[in-house]
Amino acid sequence: LLGLPVTLVGDRGAPRAARDVVLYNPELDEESGDRDSAIGDAARLYAQLVERGTPTIVFARSRKSCELIHRIARDQLTARGLDEQAARIAPYRAGYTPEERRATEQALAAGDLVGVVATSALELGIDIGTLEASICVTYPGTMTSLLQRWGRAARSSTMRGLCVLVAGDDALDQYFMRNPDELLERDVEEAVVS
Repeated sequence: LLGLPVTLVGDRGAPRAARDVVLYNPELDEESGDRDSAIGDAARLYAQLVERGTPTIVFARSRKSCELIHRIARDQLTARGLDEQAARIAPYRAGYTPEERRATEQALAAGDLVGVVATSALELGIDIGTLEASICVTYPGTMTSLLQRWGRAARSSTMRGLCVLVAGDDALDQYFMRNPDELLERDVEEAVVS
């Protein structure tokens, strides 16, 4: 294809420590058949981790859900009298100015923020310091993306990380909740060049 010699890079080279992986399925109301909100449960988990001082990133699927998770978590922290922790979390998404996004990145790297809720805008290539937990709100559609998001936690070999997938109500998320090995042993997608 290229007419040049190539070298296979087949191993992950990023540093990482041991991780605990949690597949979290929001509670199902047996009477109504409705499942609790993935957004609400992710915000609650996020607030609990921030309250404990655990540096955490939450990946949301959309700008709207990013802002909603941030607001719910901030309100929960404030309601518990944890104004200082509530002031140390931020949203991060496309739509903010480059200066606003850089300021958030720098605050995370410096440890001034203990948590951030982001869209895929923060998935790749940005050094944001040491995070201990990564929460992915619903399956992002590919293993590559899920592993990239989970890979933001526990990049240092000295800490143990927490990686969480909060399931949505859709069929694929629920399939993975019933068949966790299908997710955890799944290969990453092949890269296709056309």
